[in-house]
Amino acid sequence: MLLIKKQAVHMSGFLLFSNYLLCYGHLMKRIYRSKTNKVWAGIFGGLGEYFNVDPTLLRLGWLSLVVVSGFIPGFIVYIISILIVPRAPESAK
Repeated sequence: MLLIKKQAVHMSGFLLFSNYLLCYGHLMKRIYRSKTNKVWAGIFGGLGEYFNVDPTLLRLGWLSLVVVSGFIPGFIVYIISILIVPRAPESAK
């Protein structure tokens, strides 16, 4: 497999190409919090970029789930996802 990109970052045996990670010969797509498409923390913007879906639809789905299931669990999951999902690196779109 030949992958050519202008910027690659080497991190402890892994190569990071924009939103992709080359690990053991396999190209894995990474999820990041979006820097450009965000309302609060960029979680749904990052999910939209990862799944190639409009983030507004994801936000509306999350809002409806939060209203139906109760506000506290939805906000706890959102806060945990802010802590777990990393910010997009400078080279990622």
